[in-house]
Amino acid sequence: MAKISAIFMVALFVSAAVVAPRAQGVTCSTVTSTLQSCGSAVQKGGSASPDCCRAIKSLNNAANTKPARKTICECVKTLAKTYKVSTQTISSIAKKCNVGISNLGSNVDCNKA
Repeated sequence: MAKISAIFMVALFVSAAVVAPRAQGVTCSTVTSTLQSCGSAVQKGGSASPDCCRAIKSLNNAANTKPARKTICECVKTLAKTYKVSTQTISSIAKKCNVGISNLGSNVDCNKA
């Protein structure tokens, strides 16, 4: 399980560098490193650790501009698609951390984030 989590996070770093440009301080690399503590919750579902919730809240705070929200959205969607992780699972983790974000379904247009 730890091996899958490590692969998941390394892959996000690699895909992040290719997918989204820098948006006012938010990059996919930033998203990846911030969400590392959520690997277990993403894979297993269930509850999110306090570290994971802090990470989700940190990203929510960073999403204070349209370009930043778009970058975060594209990064999460790319990760979910590439590694077959449900965007619904990612959205549910945010809800468990009391962070109100819109649904990150695969059909969401990140240009409207």
